[in-house]
Amino acid sequence: EWLSLEFDCDMTSNTWEILLNGNSLGTFSSASNQLGSIDFFPYNAASNGGNNISGYYIDDISYEYTPYTPLPLDAALFTVDVSALGLTGQEKNVSGSIINLGTTSLSSFDLEWSYGTASGTENISGVNVANLETYDFAFAAPITLIEGTNGLQIDIVNVNASVDDDQSNNDGTTMIQAVTPTPDKVVVAEEATGTWCGWCPRGAVFLEYMHENYEGYFAGIAVHNGDPMTVDAYDQGFGASSFPNLQVERTGWVDPSSVELGFISRIQEDIDGTISLDATYAAGQISVEATVNAINELDGYRLAVVLIENNVTGSGSGWAQANYYSGGTTVMGGYENLPDPVPAADMVYHEVARAILGGANGMALGTLSPGGSESQSFSYSVPADEEANQMKAIGILFEPNGQINNGGYLDLSAIVGIEEQIESQIDLNLFPNPSNEFANLSMNLEDESHVSIQVTDLTGKNIYAKDYGQIRGQYIFPIQTAALANGTYIVQIEVNGVVIPRKLAVQR
Repeated sequence: EWLSLEFDCDMTSNTWEILLNGNSLGTFSSASNQLGSIDFFPYNAASNGGNNISGYYIDDISYEYTPYTPLPLDAALFTVDVSALGLTGQEKNVSGSIINLGTTSLSSFDLEWSYGTASGTENISGVNVANLETYDFAFAAPITLIEGTNGLQIDIVNVNASVDDDQSNNDGTTMIQAVTPTPDKVVVAEEATGTWCGWCPRGAVFLEYMHENYEGYFAGIAVHNGDPMTVDAYDQGFGASSFPNLQVERTGWVDPSSVELGFISRIQEDIDGTISLDATYAAGQISVEATVNAINELDGYRLAVVLIENNVTGSGSGWAQANYYSGGTTVMGGYENLPDPVPAADMVYHEVARAILGGANGMALGTLSPGGSESQSFSYSVPADEEANQMKAIGILFEPNGQINNGGYLDLSAIVGIEEQIESQIDLNLFPNPSNEFANLSMNLEDESHVSIQVTDLTGKNIYAKDYGQIRGQYIFPIQTAALANGTYIVQIEVNGVVIPRKLAVQR
């Protein structure tokens, strides 16, 4: 069916309107406010129910240009920067810019705004904005999002304490959609990425945006491919065929720039169960216990725990990030100002998947009735080039169809940090090490503390254990090693419930 598509672009005031068969579909402000060329392409993706085959004809292309003629006093709303999506009750900052389209410099103006039942006025004075210059503004206080789709209305008034000559460009409305999240819902998004992929910085930028705006409701995972951070079992099980690519709760592949739309949709979905996580850290090993609590009956559901690491750096082959945004006009989190590739020394990677415990599609759970629960234990030995205090555990509850029903997460830095803090306070020392007939464990307890000691081999088999109860002061605990075979053992010192591991070598 033939149709008429029209773009009405006022690039002086940055007002862009789209019309279909003469009917306006809405207006917006362009981040770049430039028009270079337009690439029309058919889209009928199989992931959206299409057949990947579509076509069209283009005919009768024309354009009309109207020169800009300035008026004496003409302030116009140029851009409004506020999130178009969010959660009910979230606070959002509002900023933007006005442009002086008139020949008279702007010295003062007011911005009157309203959003739902809230309203206010931002007073701006003592400025000097010349013709075609812009002035950036920011509201003194954030607005609080209300449920539903509501408009933020902004109007420029009292321009130079007078009446603007063209009031048609003084106001604008930005629509904001806020949704109420399902209680205890955590949305999990997995991004397919790689340092070799020049467009993959886009994924990193949007995951970072999500964590900044939806912490506590969102868990992002960077699944690397073909670089030193690749976890083969996860990469192959995830099965991405193009990069960057992303799935929100395994509901289908989307571009990383669409992650917020997917999140807003999924955060409202009902959940069938919750995941609670508990973890300990000892002798370089993270132990995670994940408990699934059923809200509805769970039959055929699966469970996995992903460990991710932040602030990951490296050197050598594969650590530099290819960057096709370099030198371009597209704003992409600062990557447009970085070289291609970005040197490894300048790269810090976040949300890096380090392990997927239970498999890429999870391990089978038993059938759970509403109110029932099941716990599973997982462990991970942290390699020397990974930092446990930079890790998080993300629990994933899979539905029988493979989609993710709910997630959970636990910051592991606190577990490692408490251990290090206690260790520094008690002046712990294990000597001699390596030992022959015996070793001594010394500590200085300034406060009365509950202490127990356990010695295991590397398989976790218990060799020796003793509970010393509540003690205080300087102590030396002997550990007999004469009967132990040569090798490495783990001494676990528990002080007030915090386990501090030490490796002990026995050598004769």
